[in-house]
Amino acid sequence: MIVMSSFDQDDAIRRPPPPQPYQPHAAVLYVPKVALEKTVEVLRSAGRIETCCFWYGRDLPEQCGRVEAVVVPRQRGTWGNYDVSADAIAAVSAAMRAERWVMLAQVHSHPGDGVEHSRYDDARAISRSVLSLVFPRYGCWVGPWPNAAGVHEFQINYWHLLPTADAARRIVVESTDAMSFLDLR
Repeated sequence: MIVMSSFDQDDAIRRPPPPQPYQPHAAVLYVPKVALEKTVEVLRSAGRIETCCFWYGRDLPEQCGRVEAVVVPRQRGTWGNYDVSADAIAAVSAAMRAERWVMLAQVHSHPGDGVEHSRYDDARAISRSVLSLVFPRYGCWVGPWPNAAGVHEFQINYWHLLPTADAARRIVVESTDAMSFLDLR
């Protein structure tokens, strides 16, 4: 007999709709195109396993930020979720401390086309003060940005999936090639 965890059961995965609508604001996260490409490469390279990475960089005025590094933590992934231990988070933090970078976004893949956060994603979010991006089909995403990708922002006690127009305003892809990459797996 197969015993399913509560996060494997459909009713435990789906979450209720937001209690209030998302409230757009002027904050922008600037992402080098090469960082977006490297992120998708990392997600695809895991095969049919959910995986994650983090975007680190500098805070800018007005709650804006600029991504300067893609960081892949040590993690355990399955077909339907991923887990990053507290020790792995500590290792990432230690590696980023010298640069004085802060986490700006957490990024992970989903197995199918759905990019809405699950209850598991909500519960395992690294921080509520960063954006959370979800790419479909284990990172087999082709764009253009942000079509078919999920951009979530925690607001009003809920991880809101931003409509495409809001996601395009919230995360702006730049043509710069400046970016660092750190793989801690």
